[in-house]
Amino acid sequence: MPAMLSEDEGRGRPLPAVLAAALAVAVLLAPGCSRAGADAEGTARQLPIQEIGFDFGVAEAPVQVVEFSDFACIYCKRFHTETFPRIKEQFIETGTMRWKYVTYASGMFKNGLPAAYAAECAGEQELFSEVARQFYERQEEWKGVGEPGPVFEAVVQEAGADIAEYRACLSESRPRTRVQSGQAVAARLGVNGTPFFVVNGQPMVGAQPFEFWQDVIRVLSRSAAPDSGNGSGTRP
Repeated sequence: MPAMLSEDEGRGRPLPAVLAAALAVAVLLAPGCSRAGADAEGTARQLPIQEIGFDFGVAEAPVQVVEFSDFACIYCKRFHTETFPRIKEQFIETGTMRWKYVTYASGMFKNGLPAAYAAECAGEQELFSEVARQFYERQEEWKGVGEPGPVFEAVVQEAGADIAEYRACLSESRPRTRVQSGQAVAARLGVNGTPFFVVNGQPMVGAQPFEFWQDVIRVLSRSAAPDSGNGSGTRP
């Protein structure tokens, strides 16, 4: 089983034994993209997980989720187009759940890493949420093409980005340390498929349906009083 995030990294609590057992069964059945040699090459400085990814919701939420997803993974697309919008509306925006999305390239898809860089650069302009949504919805337009850059740039421009700044971000490889740090965290956790989640310290993998997440929330937040939250997708 993959290693759990530490208390500092996950800001969570272990799941009850009954739910942990249910997650273990669901992991065997959930669809996902297998990892195939993702490159987690070292960097001069690896950032802690608190300094990477994009956060949705309030920090004090009783349910803390860290997600590792590849923009080119079809199951990540399924999750983000069919399930995540409902999770965001019903749990994140109501203060029940805090969600951290870590951009991740599994190594299976030639355009997964460029997509991660493009989304990170959009995130520097506070546009990650909209751009990520469009990358998943329009996955067929860029996943198999020889040069995905024009599609990425069109999406980013439509989202309202300063294109000159976006291009500078890419040319300077600004996302490199953040993306490689995410790869390093994923390697420590034993991520071998996407989408991959850590829910209050408990690892799970696969495009679980919304009903599954409802069951998780029901157990974890039964006695908690949520604060109000937002779903803007901000840099930590």
